Amino acid sequence: IRPPGRRIGRWTIESLGAEITKQRHPKLPRALEQKKLSGALMSFQLAGSMGVIDAVKSHTLMGQDQFFGTSIYLFLMNQERYESLPDDLRQVIDAASGREFSKKIGEIYRDAGTKTMAEAKKRGNSIFIPEGQAYEAIRQQMMETLSRWAKDADKRGFDGLQLIKKAMKAIRQGSTR
Repeated sequence: IRPPGRRIGRWTIESLGAEITKQRHPKLPRALEQKKLSGALMSFQLAGSMGVIDAVKSHTLMGQDQFFGTSIYLFLMNQERYESLPDDLRQVIDAASGREFSKKIGEIYRDAGTKTMAEAKKRGNSIFIPEGQAYEAIRQQMMETLSRWAKDADKRGFDGLQLIKKAMKAIRQGSTR
């Protein structure tokens, strides 16, 4: 299975007992169609934009409205560079950033994924959502991935467990569903 990124995506796939491919596939839909890959771990939004939903027949979610990962968007600028800008440009940046802007971008991304999921269903693709013991087993495996990430963050000088708790709280508070 093709992982996203280098660490967490790989760890997620490993925790679920699948083998990761070390090879990047620039033509991912074709690799899936030709069965060079068994699958890929990615968002519906990305799967739609890459043509993956047309190359496969099924998709798996972790749970209802639960995915195997999330994306982080950062809008960063060097403080000195920001302060060197004229007031009118800083106002443009200020107007296009912050909590409300982040929430709006998150909603756009979520809605794009929801739309792509609907398109996948419309073309006849199945959406598998594990329930009961299967869901609990997957959830436990995902907790192992989080634990692995926390330990890695601790080695880098961060409180990994505290960061996970803060992220989960922020996700719950920011959820519009």
